Amino acid sequence: MKKQTLPIAKDDRGELLPIYWQDFHFDWKRCFVIKNSPKGAVRGKHAHKRETQIITVLSGSIKLESDYGFNVVSDILKENEYCLLAPLTWNTFEVLEENTMIMVLGSEMCDEKEYIRDYDEFMSYVQRSAV
Repeated sequence: MKKQTLPIAKDDRGELLPIYWQDFHFDWKRCFVIKNSPKGAVRGKHAHKRETQIITVLSGSIKLESDYGFNVVSDILKENEYCLLAPLTWNTFEVLEENTMIMVLGSEMCDEKEYIRDYDEFMSYVQRSAV
Protein backbone atom coordinates (compact mmCIF):
# COMPACT_ATOMS: atom_id res chain seq x y z
CA MET A 1 0.00 0.00 0.00
CA LYS A 2 1.44 3.34 -1.05
CA LYS A 3 -0.59 6.42 -0.36
CA GLN A 4 -0.43 9.36 -2.74
CA THR A 5 -1.94 12.82 -2.86
CA LEU A 6 -4.24 14.11 -5.61
CA PRO A 7 -3.22 17.33 -7.35
CA ILE A 8 -5.59 20.10 -6.30
CA ALA A 9 -5.97 23.55 -7.82
CA LYS A 10 -6.86 26.08 -5.10
CA ASP A 11 -7.85 29.71 -5.35
CA ASP A 12 -10.23 32.11 -3.63
CA ARG A 13 -13.21 30.33 -5.22
CA GLY A 14 -12.38 26.97 -3.64
CA GLU A 15 -10.66 23.79 -4.73
CA LEU A 16 -10.75 21.86 -8.00
CA LEU A 17 -9.96 18.15 -7.82
CA PRO A 18 -9.53 16.75 -11.34
CA ILE A 19 -9.73 12.98 -11.73
CA TYR A 20 -8.51 11.39 -14.96
CA TRP A 21 -8.68 7.64 -15.50
CA GLN A 22 -5.15 7.54 -16.96
CA ASP A 23 -3.70 8.89 -13.69
CA PHE A 24 -4.65 5.67 -11.90
CA HIS A 25 -3.03 3.19 -14.31
CA PHE A 26 -6.08 0.98 -14.75
CA ASP A 27 -9.41 1.28 -16.53
CA TRP A 28 -12.14 1.87 -13.97
CA LYS A 29 -15.73 0.91 -14.66
CA ARG A 30 -17.52 2.12 -11.55
CA CYS A 31 -17.34 4.88 -9.02
CA PHE A 32 -19.10 5.14 -5.68
CA VAL A 33 -19.05 7.52 -2.75
CA ILE A 34 -19.32 6.61 0.91
CA LYS A 35 -20.55 9.44 3.12
CA ASN A 36 -22.40 10.11 6.37
CA SER A 37 -20.70 7.22 8.17
CA PRO A 38 -20.36 7.96 11.88
CA LYS A 39 -16.94 8.35 13.46
CA GLY A 40 -15.69 4.88 14.39
CA ALA A 41 -17.67 3.09 11.67
CA VAL A 42 -15.79 0.14 10.18
CA ARG A 43 -16.30 -0.65 6.51
CA GLY A 44 -14.83 -2.97 3.93
CA LYS A 45 -13.89 -6.23 5.64
CA HIS A 46 -13.77 -8.04 2.33
CA ALA A 47 -11.52 -8.74 -0.65
CA HIS A 48 -12.06 -8.87 -4.39
CA LYS A 49 -10.93 -11.72 -6.63
CA ARG A 50 -10.20 -9.58 -9.72
CA GLU A 51 -11.09 -5.99 -8.94
CA THR A 52 -8.51 -3.26 -8.46
CA GLN A 53 -9.75 -0.21 -6.56
CA ILE A 54 -8.55 3.26 -5.72
CA ILE A 55 -9.83 4.61 -2.40
CA THR A 56 -9.73 8.40 -2.18
CA VAL A 57 -10.55 10.48 0.88
CA LEU A 58 -12.45 13.54 -0.28
CA SER A 59 -12.88 14.93 3.24
CA GLY A 60 -12.00 13.76 6.73
CA SER A 61 -9.74 10.77 7.38
CA ILE A 62 -9.72 6.99 7.65
CA LYS A 63 -7.44 4.29 9.01
CA LEU A 64 -6.92 1.77 6.19
CA GLU A 65 -5.66 -1.73 6.86
CA SER A 66 -4.67 -3.93 3.92
CA ASP A 67 -4.05 -7.63 4.55
CA TYR A 68 -2.26 -9.47 1.73
CA GLY A 69 -2.54 -12.87 3.40
CA PHE A 70 1.12 -12.81 4.41
CA ASN A 71 1.62 -9.16 5.41
CA VAL A 72 -0.65 -6.51 6.93
CA VAL A 73 -0.09 -2.80 6.23
CA SER A 74 -1.91 0.00 8.01
CA ASP A 75 -1.93 3.73 7.27
CA ILE A 76 -3.97 6.88 7.86
CA LEU A 77 -5.43 8.47 4.73
CA LYS A 78 -6.37 12.11 5.01
CA GLU A 79 -8.20 14.50 2.71
CA ASN A 80 -7.05 14.28 -0.93
CA GLU A 81 -4.93 11.19 -0.32
CA TYR A 82 -5.59 7.93 -2.11
CA CYS A 83 -4.34 4.37 -2.20
CA LEU A 84 -4.44 1.54 -4.71
CA LEU A 85 -6.20 -1.57 -3.42
CA ALA A 86 -4.98 -4.60 -5.35
CA PRO A 87 -7.07 -7.72 -6.01
CA LEU A 88 -6.84 -10.42 -3.34
CA THR A 89 -6.25 -7.89 -0.57
CA TRP A 90 -8.46 -7.95 2.52
CA ASN A 91 -9.22 -4.27 3.14
CA THR A 92 -10.81 -2.75 6.22
CA PHE A 93 -11.13 0.90 7.09
CA GLU A 94 -12.29 2.87 10.08
CA VAL A 95 -13.80 6.34 9.79
CA LEU A 96 -11.75 8.66 12.03
CA GLU A 97 -13.74 11.90 11.69
CA GLU A 98 -17.34 12.98 11.35
CA ASN A 99 -18.27 14.10 7.81
CA THR A 100 -15.65 11.87 6.19
CA MET A 101 -16.38 11.30 2.50
CA ILE A 102 -14.68 8.60 0.45
CA MET A 103 -14.74 7.95 -3.28
CA VAL A 104 -13.87 4.52 -4.68
CA LEU A 105 -13.00 3.77 -8.30
CA GLY A 106 -13.30 0.10 -9.27
CA SER A 107 -12.00 -1.81 -12.27
CA GLU A 108 -15.04 -4.13 -12.39
CA MET A 109 -18.80 -3.73 -12.40
CA CYS A 110 -20.39 -4.72 -9.09
CA ASP A 111 -20.70 -8.52 -9.00
CA GLU A 112 -21.39 -10.29 -5.71
CA LYS A 113 -19.59 -13.44 -6.98
CA GLU A 114 -16.40 -11.37 -7.21
CA TYR A 115 -16.38 -10.57 -3.48
CA ILE A 116 -14.74 -12.65 -0.75
CA ARG A 117 -16.54 -11.80 2.49
CA ASP A 118 -15.23 -14.56 4.77
CA TYR A 119 -11.67 -14.11 6.08
CA ASP A 120 -10.90 -17.86 6.21
CA GLU A 121 -12.08 -18.21 2.61
CA PHE A 122 -9.85 -15.26 1.69
CA MET A 123 -6.80 -16.92 3.27
CA SER A 124 -7.53 -20.19 1.42
CA TYR A 125 -7.96 -18.31 -1.85
CA VAL A 126 -4.64 -16.47 -1.37
CA GLN A 127 -2.82 -19.72 -0.57
CA ARG A 128 -4.29 -21.44 -3.65
CA SER A 129 -3.38 -18.44 -5.85
CA ALA A 130 0.23 -18.46 -4.63
CA VAL A 131 0.79 -22.05 -5.85
